[in-house]
Amino acid sequence: MGMDGASLPHSDRLLSPFDLDDSPKMPKQTLTIIISSQDKGPAPSEGTEADRLRRLEKLYERTGLVRSVEAVMVMHRRDSLQLILLQDGDGVLRLPGGYIRSDEDEVEGLLKKLDEQLSQPDDEGEYSEDADFWEVDECIARWWRPNFEPFMYPFKPAHVTKPKEVKKLFAVQMPETKMISIPQGWKLRAVPFYDLWTYEEKYGPIFSAIPAVLSGFELKLA
Repeated sequence: MGMDGASLPHSDRLLSPFDLDDSPKMPKQTLTIIISSQDKGPAPSEGTEADRLRRLEKLYERTGLVRSVEAVMVMHRRDSLQLILLQDGDGVLRLPGGYIRSDEDEVEGLLKKLDEQLSQPDDEGEYSEDADFWEVDECIARWWRPNFEPFMYPFKPAHVTKPKEVKKLFAVQMPETKMISIPQGWKLRAVPFYDLWTYEEKYGPIFSAIPAVLSGFELKLA
């Protein structure tokens, strides 16, 4: 498997990823994926990393601490654990999710982001709240951004009294069947844990830490 990860095929087996000691046993799931971008226009470009940090600074000036939520979804494919990522039109890899309002519930905000980025809209551009719903489990990691810089830490440094952003990663299970609709120009990627862990310089510390974070969970392989 190359370092760039694989484009997600139209049909694959999904992990029932998060089998927690204090949660009921969850059955193995089959995920049928149909990828389409015909019903969504192109997402606006977010520009360079410097552009994204400038927008973050403006948002912080309006709201204070910026909150973001992202989904960790894992699949088992070709004897490999793989993380589902989005690649936007600028070629940037990201977990599904994004910024939420300062007063917004984290789970509700993440569900909204997942629908906007991955769900199939109806004829009126709305997303139906039916059985094809995302199941958000617990928060598995929290990252802090002390300044308007790329670096984030998996803890709040003691000397930082006013962090600029807190990013929470949630374990998310997908329904058994799901029509995936992504913005035009975006791609869905499945990156093996081996690549994430081995090539930290390529994927960055947040993605590269996910295999270690999930090593404490019992993953049920389909």
